[in-house]
Amino acid sequence: MIALSEPKFQENEKKYLLECLKTNWVSTSGPFVKKFENEIKKITKAKYAVACQSATSALYLSLKILGITKNDEVLVPSITYIAPVNAICHNQANPVFMDCDEWNNLDIQKTLIFIKENTFTKNNKLFNKRTKRQIKALVIPHLLGSAVFFDKLKKICKKKSIFIVEDAAESFGVFFKNKPFKNKHTGLVGDIGCLSFNTNKIVTSACGGALITNTKSIAKKFQYLIHQAKDDSDYFIHNDIGYNLGLSNLHAALGFAQIKNIKLFKKMKKNIFFQYKKNIKKTYFFELVEKKDYIDSNYWLIIIKTKKKFNIKKLILYLKKNNIQSRMLWYPNHLQKPFFKYEKTDLSQSMINYKTHLCLPSSSFLTKKEIKKVCDLIIKFEKKYLLK
Repeated sequence: MIALSEPKFQENEKKYLLECLKTNWVSTSGPFVKKFENEIKKITKAKYAVACQSATSALYLSLKILGITKNDEVLVPSITYIAPVNAICHNQANPVFMDCDEWNNLDIQKTLIFIKENTFTKNNKLFNKRTKRQIKALVIPHLLGSAVFFDKLKKICKKKSIFIVEDAAESFGVFFKNKPFKNKHTGLVGDIGCLSFNTNKIVTSACGGALITNTKSIAKKFQYLIHQAKDDSDYFIHNDIGYNLGLSNLHAALGFAQIKNIKLFKKMKKNIFFQYKKNIKKTYFFELVEKKDYIDSNYWLIIIKTKKKFNIKKLILYLKKNNIQSRMLWYPNHLQKPFFKYEKTDLSQSMINYKTHLCLPSSSFLTKKEIKKVCDLIIKFEKKYLLK
């Protein structure tokens, strides 16, 4: 089986994990946690980085720290992994679903139109005309190794007192190349950024995530909450309701070994992208979803789109029978059963992308031979089922 996205491990992963076991430092207070956080800061150029159990926990606590609560509304695209929508709901707030663009990221223009036509301002705060609820935050996922350039939207959000949480789970190592965000890492343009180091990400700690920010008070509050809101370690005094969401030393050791190779992994992923681009050109009805030129992408996941209308699940099954793992985009969140009741805008592009986009194997160690095999099978499928 050629898998969708698997990690690549080398010698240091084993070395550091054994060090944890030999020293008995396996808890969240182990030395690799701080080492891992320092590497995250070094790479992203964030002033503060706090490692935690997952990007999901970072998203949830980010909204909580920003004061998102019952009856508030949070703008979020429908095409994204379910985590940010769950985080909104766990804070008892209400998601309002936005459309995506053809690259699967938040449609900035449609979001600006929604704010202009469907909201009103009172005391420099933004309210939804239909529900009369305050729109207090916007979650911007940077998806599939790409990123959202949201300079105009950021200005509006600042003016209307809307917090911006960047879900940078899939964009570790991604930097903007254009002003005014030039040389900024995703997650450091808004108020808070959330990273993922899950098993399938470009850098993995098996499970794990991090919050990055340039605001000391946010980082300090996050650190406090993920360690049970402990005010006194000797006498176990807790002055707030906390959580057990710190990253273990074992996971941090794995992440620390991996993160040292981020430049290598990015280079390998980029080569894979261009190998796919070369081979996909031989098809009639498929093309690669390109990365935007305003970013230095990490090329995390390779996406193709079809120019011919057909049920793309047939291609997934065809590839699976030939030991190739692929998948569609996430099922649009506005169609998920728990979220039926929440407001949705015009989501036409989201539905187009869901039906026409396909994620292909993208592991960093994928060979030219394996990439050719995947593309040759797509060509065979095309000839058998589409060229009729």
